[in-house]
Amino acid sequence: MSVPTPHVLVMATEVVPLPGLPTVGGGLRGWILARGLEAAGLKVTLVFPREPLDALAPGLADADIAAARPYTFSWADPGAAIRQYTPTSLSAVAGIWRPNSALARYRWRSIWPGRSCSNSSTRIGRKPASSRR
Repeated sequence: MSVPTPHVLVMATEVVPLPGLPTVGGGLRGWILARGLEAAGLKVTLVFPREPLDALAPGLADADIAAARPYTFSWADPGAAIRQYTPTSLSAVAGIWRPNSALARYRWRSIWPGRSCSNSSTRIGRKPASSRR
């Protein structure tokens, strides 16, 4: 009996280095993490916020924007990406997450036994109702 390959959703905080797009630290760190997890044999989906892409749009080719848009999520509802891709693990990385983010609803547990939870890959689940705000 084979074990299913874990699916990790990597959520960068800035535009990732896709063809024709400029990137900064938050996007590059997410890209590197995603490539490393893939090299380790995991299934990985990398997404980034739509708002920085929209801010850059006037200086970018329409085709590059159209090619990147399917890999974006909205800061207003980052949980939509979790619902869309249904990962077994989540990594919210590389930069400053907005205060009161929709990701605060999720309980973060390290997927690496004996390690604390931080900006690393973590299993996700809903917080108990008693701890939700």
